Amino acid sequence: MGGSLWSTWAIYLSIEWFMVSLCPHDNPRIHKGSDLQGPFRIEYGFHVTLMLAGIILPYSLLTMLRPGAAGAHGAQAAGAASPRVR
Repeated sequence: MGGSLWSTWAIYLSIEWFMVSLCPHDNPRIHKGSDLQGPFRIEYGFHVTLMLAGIILPYSLLTMLRPGAAGAHGAQAAGAASPRVR
């Protein structure tokens, strides 16, 4: 990804959580009785972690698109054309 090891893992886990969280999220929603604390905790846990993943992904994308990011210098070193200066 061109960033640090921490940011690469954060991006990977965020994407993975978006893809995998739907399956375990659907089954516990079926509850019996009037006790709503259990389903409420499950909903809260899933939605807060999805919100965190939704913050990590755009932040890391904007960080990578920032001028002078790690990926921009690697392309020039590999023989890509340098930008034209007026």
